Amino acid sequence: MTAVLAARALGAVGDVRGLAKLRELTSHGDAAVRQEAVLALGEAADTGSREVLVRRLKDDSLTVRGCAVYALGRLGDPSLIPMLRKAVEESSGYEEKYGLQAFDLRETLQEAITGAQKSRGR
Repeated sequence: MTAVLAARALGAVGDVRGLAKLRELTSHGDAAVRQEAVLALGEAADTGSREVLVRRLKDDSLTVRGCAVYALGRLGDPSLIPMLRKAVEESSGYEEKYGLQAFDLRETLQEAITGAQKSRGR
């Protein structure tokens, strides 16, 4: 987790090494590390992380999937909206299968769509 914090700090001051490390950490074996890395990339709204974040839409962890939906919405790319909707639909089955109804991605999806659509006004 220390690596995520250090990479986040570097990314926040514009050091590309921080963003590169965060991208790498999205594949870490610990879901909590992946989650934090994905969130940090979303906060940075780093368009160079698009493909890495798209891969996390299929993560084993529903939390990481939700963070990926959020992060991709922060990129401000309306072309991602259909992909985000599909990811949330697929995650609904995941929730039912594992009894995780308490974690509903619909609100996260709506926030992501709103963020993606705002880019039209930029």
